[in-house]
Amino acid sequence: MSSLRPRVPLSIVGQPSPPDLDADAGLARAAMAGEPNAHRALWMRFQPLVRRLAQRQLGPDADLDDLVQEVFALVFRDLRTLREPRAIGSFIGTAASDLAQALLG
Repeated sequence: MSSLRPRVPLSIVGQPSPPDLDADAGLARAAMAGEPNAHRALWMRFQPLVRRLAQRQLGPDADLDDLVQEVFALVFRDLRTLREPRAIGSFIGTAASDLAQALLG
């Protein structure tokens, strides 16, 4: 008899969970309003994304710690320019990709 476990499509095994855009927007709004701990919450939420994007562009041997810190310094500085808080993930991802690209040349 076959197993009763549900089958999980291989395309989603090991993939990050889909973004919760409303929660992300709430974090962005909180950081924009200067709420305590909001920057830390954004860091905790998006630091893995920044690290993955940078490693994909710069390679597995790259020293990513400085780049990750620089990305968040830029994001926090420019957060007031974010027009749509639901786009915070794209905003941070673009900053990471742009900075990694600048390091390449």
